[in-house]
Amino acid sequence: MQSSNQTVASINAPRTTPHLPVELITEIIETLWHMRLSSRERIAFLWASYLVNSTWADVFDLVSSRDVYIPSELYCDYFISRLRGLPFPTADEDMRPSRPPTFLELLLAPSVPGAPAPSLLSRFLRACQGTKAAPSQAPPAKASLRACSANLACQSLTFEIVNLDVLPDRGGHLHAPVGPILPMGPVLEALLAKLKLRVPSLAPNLRRLCIEYIDTDFSDVFQRGIFSDLPAQITHLELRYAFSPATPDWIVEPLRAAPGRRRKMSAAETVTALSVLGAGNGTVMDALRGCPNARVLKVDDVRFRLQPSRLGVPRGEAGQEMSDWVKEDTSCAS
Repeated sequence: MQSSNQTVASINAPRTTPHLPVELITEIIETLWHMRLSSRERIAFLWASYLVNSTWADVFDLVSSRDVYIPSELYCDYFISRLRGLPFPTADEDMRPSRPPTFLELLLAPSVPGAPAPSLLSRFLRACQGTKAAPSQAPPAKASLRACSANLACQSLTFEIVNLDVLPDRGGHLHAPVGPILPMGPVLEALLAKLKLRVPSLAPNLRRLCIEYIDTDFSDVFQRGIFSDLPAQITHLELRYAFSPATPDWIVEPLRAAPGRRRKMSAAETVTALSVLGAGNGTVMDALRGCPNARVLKVDDVRFRLQPSRLGVPRGEAGQEMSDWVKEDTSCAS
């Protein structure tokens, strides 16, 4: 009789949402956050993470503040203001004639000309600013990081630079009518300049910079002088190159096979670990010339330990130089 009553009681008991351990929530968020997401997908994940519950939102705040992704120019401005502990300007402040009137709506929008601004993100940002437009049905979670903590938390910074107008010509080059349209390129330059100017007060724990190029050739990072503009605290530089599935091989392969061209360039003296993914040997050697103090080089899935004799500015052919590198056990590669 007692077991029967217990069964009835268990059936009639109110159903509750199972509580996940914080460690499991952290693992889920880190896995999703570090996936190869487009700007729109990352923005959608950002918004959704503040609507689950306070625990999820707080963990997401910690993860996204440690490993920062910059999806747009205006989000970059927001990131800088957060590092400095300053309030971000509202729609009535800091208006520029070249920008649409809805400043907040474009804060997290991708840098695509004419792209509609997501209204949910607009509501979220107004809620963060404490304005009257905050949505009552889904208020954002409380901020788990103060300004100083956000500044100290940043360890990794990732930029995605996409060519918005790719037109292949018969010569196998990627170009647009007036050159590649890379709106995030100048944004990266401006951010690095601000970080370098304010060293070590801004992002003192920043160690890794990752630049992801989509549908571009391999020259942009060298033409912008990124190596000479790196803040002193960055010790790991990662360059990723990828092309859309629709891009034909007759365009991609000649670009990858191009020899290195840059024998003299300003160097990033503090970089000790260099990763170049999706590029050819010529680009790898050019990047290594920009990081003469690199001890570890990762090329796609292969990791090399550079011998002391190769730590200076490389000379000779790329194939000969690569044969002198020491391949490490891939099981220890990160």
